[in-house]
Amino acid sequence: MSSSILRYSVFAAIIVAAASPRPGASAEVGKRVDYTWAQCTAAAVVDNDHDTLDDDCEFKLAYAFQPRLVFDNLEWAEDRRPYWAVKPTGTRSARIFYALSYFREMDTVPGWHYGDTEFIVVQVEWKESDRWQVRSLFTSAHYAHTDDSGWADLSDVHWYGETLGRPFIFVALAKHANYVQLAECRHVDPLNGDPSADWCDDDGAEEDVQIFANRNLGNYHDPLNGTTAVTYDGNTEHFWGPNWGNDYLASLAETDPDLLGESDSEKFCGWQDHDAYRTLCVYEENSYLRQLCDFDFCDPNSRVQSQCESCDEDHDCAGGGSCVTIDSEQVCAQACDDSVPCSTGFTCAEGLCMPQWERLGCRAIKKIL
Repeated sequence: MSSSILRYSVFAAIIVAAASPRPGASAEVGKRVDYTWAQCTAAAVVDNDHDTLDDDCEFKLAYAFQPRLVFDNLEWAEDRRPYWAVKPTGTRSARIFYALSYFREMDTVPGWHYGDTEFIVVQVEWKESDRWQVRSLFTSAHYAHTDDSGWADLSDVHWYGETLGRPFIFVALAKHANYVQLAECRHVDPLNGDPSADWCDDDGAEEDVQIFANRNLGNYHDPLNGTTAVTYDGNTEHFWGPNWGNDYLASLAETDPDLLGESDSEKFCGWQDHDAYRTLCVYEENSYLRQLCDFDFCDPNSRVQSQCESCDEDHDCAGGGSCVTIDSEQVCAQACDDSVPCSTGFTCAEGLCMPQWERLGCRAIKKIL
């Protein structure tokens, strides 16, 4: 019997088995980190990527909220060299990008390849209660390909320790797609063992992502730790694209900056031996440069939407704001309290900045002011 047939025979045998529950989350909510929001953004911070956040605070946040990966007991391609990045997304909130950087994907359909660029994004917020909390969570599952990626419902997430702290992530066997619910990953048909589908189980190893201070990617305009060209085991990967450099940035700014992450990407090979054309590697459209640009790490001055700017979801809004309907428009209402007042023309109502004059919407207030 071939190894692939045996593998899917095992799948069919265990698909009906009940998933053992994850350890229950503690009664505590959020994570204590060595920094408050004010300390993260203090004037004297060490900020080598020039994004207003202290570099050590970025590391402490990435370390504190690193997901807990749950592998299938048949997993044989879990080797990886993760990198990460953190950026502010408004008052009191930050986005953490975990580039998992697997050495290879061992899928049988359409075939194995060097490197795997799955990732996880965790949005966190300082809550003025000596703790930071997860506010939203994005998991990649074949991002920009056969895509099951998306923002998770936090009520579906299992937590490793404190609630709204470190999420458990179920990792698809050999293909590394990420899921917050075991059932969402169990795509295998037990009758035909569809090899193109994802499968997860929770009876294998649990591992941390693996966060090190010297693997902070920074951002495209101020990359850190030599991540423009990372050499490991004799091979080099370019997280910020093969053409990165000041001359290239200047020329791109004069032409079409929207092409950043699309025209400047490179196949990711997971530091494995490859031919000159990187034939058996992750394609450019799923490079880490493209993904990091998609999550706003290519413009250090970009921020998610502020007060009265259009939105689709709560996570589009900066600083713990919410996407609400004001005067028939879906717009962001910023979070507020005694220490964070609203701007002129708005009043704090139940923790959100709303128009001060009931009959006036965002557009009218902006015109008046």
